[in-house]
Amino acid sequence: MTESAPNQSAHPDIVERVAGRYMRIECPGPLVSILTTLITCITVGFLVTVAVAVNIARPGTIGTPLFVGAFVSLGVVLFLVPRWIVLPRTRQRTRRVVGAAGDVPLEKRVTNLLPRIRGHFVDDALQEMIRQLVEDDRRNLTFSIETPETIERIEPLTVPFEARRLEDVASNPDDPTREFVPPGADLSRMLLRNVLLKGGWLLLVIFTVNFALAALDAWWRGSVTIALGAWGLGIAALLFLPVRSSTASGEQWLVVPGGLIWRKTRMWSAEWNVHVFDRRNSVLLVGRWSGKKWVLMVCDGEESGQAIGTREELMFALRSWLSPLSPPPAELLCDLT
Repeated sequence: MTESAPNQSAHPDIVERVAGRYMRIECPGPLVSILTTLITCITVGFLVTVAVAVNIARPGTIGTPLFVGAFVSLGVVLFLVPRWIVLPRTRQRTRRVVGAAGDVPLEKRVTNLLPRIRGHFVDDALQEMIRQLVEDDRRNLTFSIETPETIERIEPLTVPFEARRLEDVASNPDDPTREFVPPGADLSRMLLRNVLLKGGWLLLVIFTVNFALAALDAWWRGSVTIALGAWGLGIAALLFLPVRSSTASGEQWLVVPGGLIWRKTRMWSAEWNVHVFDRRNSVLLVGRWSGKKWVLMVCDGEESGQAIGTREELMFALRSWLSPLSPPPAELLCDLT
């Protein structure tokens, strides 16, 4: 596929010359809407309220097999049944809109699709969209789904550099040839990254307030309470437990010019399976997920994957992906296996 002409977005002051076809899709807000988050919180709150009410009415009931079975069944009904009902329709709608024949430009189709899929199953719908495009052999496509306040000019990287872990790149986004610093080596950056990717400052404030109230209660009682320990552990996990870019255990994402490298551990082995996503044969999507969390999805027909990170990290990955340089072939990545 030939390199594209300058990409002209809906914003005339933003004109870029990038490799492949780059489409900027404007979305009014994060991919996961506030209503979706509120519904999830209400559902979890309802389950907790039920457990507390049952424990007050009949002390000692929570640990019985009957209660555990009923509680799990209620959770399945509230969380999984809507998925079984709504998800197939969402996927079908996505494939119909993206794969339909006609004169409507692809950018317009995706823009019209977003309001219909923003919700609980937006990740499944977007993954279905890029898989459909690959199946239709419409590759070398890059989507950047952004809100009005996040739109900026994209400067593709044109210098070669070694593969870097996605979570490390924010330490030096302007010169990829210099050494990158892992988040764990910079305490302030690690704390900031953890807070941003685990719910934001509001969640930290909620945890801190509850910890203070639990500390006050423990002081009045004259002994350490379970609530004090629980909120203390919650704050420690929020601040110090690292957030990986991969959405699954045993995976790593690495950034290279013109592509991405996906490392996965082999079953019962310390060795890695390495897959290279080449921009020229893939479809990639980057967008704001919720709050300060951003998401990256990619598919090339052989594999499809998803990563999370901060805006700075995924913007670096996007600039690398749109580079005119080619990614290294898999046979030259022996040191990553």
